Amino acid sequence: MRGLVQNALLVGDHTVGEASGRAWGFCYARYPYLPSAVIEAAVSFVLMELQLLPPLPLTAEINGVAFREVGDTALAQTIGYMIAFDERGKPHRAWHDGANSMAARHLVQHLRTRGFVVMSPEVDRRTHKGGASHPGPLERE
Repeated sequence: MRGLVQNALLVGDHTVGEASGRAWGFCYARYPYLPSAVIEAAVSFVLMELQLLPPLPLTAEINGVAFREVGDTALAQTIGYMIAFDERGKPHRAWHDGANSMAARHLVQHLRTRGFVVMSPEVDRRTHKGGASHPGPLERE
């Protein structure tokens, strides 16, 4: 299937969507008894392996609490906030806006380079008076 997608993209001059559709059709024709969810997972895996589709965020469950991988942007925003403000939300006078965001991005880059994965508990999104749900501090992205 990997070769089919690569050939469709390189030789056939197809888009990624068309190539994945061809791969899905090939799998269905070859293995018609497989559920469509299995075929979709196989096609997604090939696209992720070829770096045409971003990988799914990691998830884990620990003591009944669901955790999800935090994205780079959300992690840098959270670290930047932690650098700029204390635990009460009062600003630190030693840092200015440019330095804390730059330090946060640099720290996130080093963490990812060394293979660290930061996870946060999934927030139960509850609706407020206006009916809109508000994301937690690590959920914005």
